[in-house]
Amino acid sequence: MEVDDVFMAEMEEAMGFWLEGARRYPEQYAWFTNWEIVLKAENMTVGGIGLTGLPDEHGEVMTGYFIDKKYHSQGLASEALAALVNWVFSHPGAEAIRADTPVDNISSQRVLDKNRFVKIGEHDRCFQWKRSK
Repeated sequence: MEVDDVFMAEMEEAMGFWLEGARRYPEQYAWFTNWEIVLKAENMTVGGIGLTGLPDEHGEVMTGYFIDKKYHSQGLASEALAALVNWVFSHPGAEAIRADTPVDNISSQRVLDKNRFVKIGEHDRCFQWKRSK
């Protein structure tokens, strides 16, 4: 799998967070999971998508995702994010999903735009996005 080094470092950090969250909230482990993005035609993992845990006191949760570089621009991240949005909003108390993208990651920004996220700010060379229920 061909993934940016920066993302791999973030993923390693997230794994510890997800593991602790799943241990702490075993009944709600799906909020602390890296959901695999599987290309059915090839029966293989081509990326992942996940959340930052349970919705906070405002009903907000954050998401992040990645796709193997060989599978970029095929709509896979958009499809995965749409499915995750539907799953999140099917839960009571979940009111909004947030995401950050580097200002130069146009592909990821298109994924968020296609899924009706709205750019709400910028911080540390990242655009901040939000989709409300």
